[in-house]
Amino acid sequence: MGKAIVVIGTPGVGKTTLSRLLAKHYQARHIDLSSMVREKELILGVDEERDSLIVDEDRVAKAIEGIVAEHHGLVIVEGHFADITPRHLVKAALVLRLHPLVLEKRLLSLGWSRRKVLENVASEILDHCLIAAVEAYGENLVREVDATGKSPEELLKIAVEAIEKGGSNFRPGQVNWLAELAQKKLLNRFFSENPPI
Repeated sequence: MGKAIVVIGTPGVGKTTLSRLLAKHYQARHIDLSSMVREKELILGVDEERDSLIVDEDRVAKAIEGIVAEHHGLVIVEGHFADITPRHLVKAALVLRLHPLVLEKRLLSLGWSRRKVLENVASEILDHCLIAAVEAYGENLVREVDATGKSPEELLKIAVEAIEKGGSNFRPGQVNWLAELAQKKLLNRFFSENPPI
C-alpha cells in the first residue's frame, strides 16, 4: 500500500502546478480531485448559487483509498477539499497559502464572478483550508507553505523540505492574513457589503 501527500488550498493558490512538480519529483501518481470527481461522476448535485458541484465525499474518499491501496509508492492528492483523504493514508498534508491581494488578482484574471472571488479570498483570509487540514490530520502531519512571490521551482524545493523535514517553519499558524490585512486596513475590501473589485 502506498501513502498520500495531500496538497490542499483555496482555489487559485497554485496547487495543481505544485502537485504536478511533486509527482515528477517523487515519481508519484497525481490525483486532481476536481478532475476525478467529474470523470467518475462522484457528484450529488450542483450548487447553483455558488456555481460549483456538490461532491459525494464518501465515494471520493473510497476512490482515493482504492487508488492509494493499489499503488506501491507515493500518491499526490490535490484539491481544495483534499482533506477528505483518509488519515491513515497520509504521509503529510501540505496547505498552500497565497496572499489575498495576489489571489484576488489571479481569480479575477480567470473571469470569475465578483461573488465567487470574494468567497474564495475570504476563505483564504480566514484559514478555511488550514483549519480543515488540521481537523482532519492533526498538527503533526500538516505543513503550511506560503507560495506568495515564489517561482514553481522555488516552491517545489520548499515543499519537499516541508514534507521531508517538517519543523517549526512549516507549523500551522505561520501565515496570518487576517492580522496583516487588519493592520493595513484592507479587510473591508473583502468583508464589507460593497467591496471594491
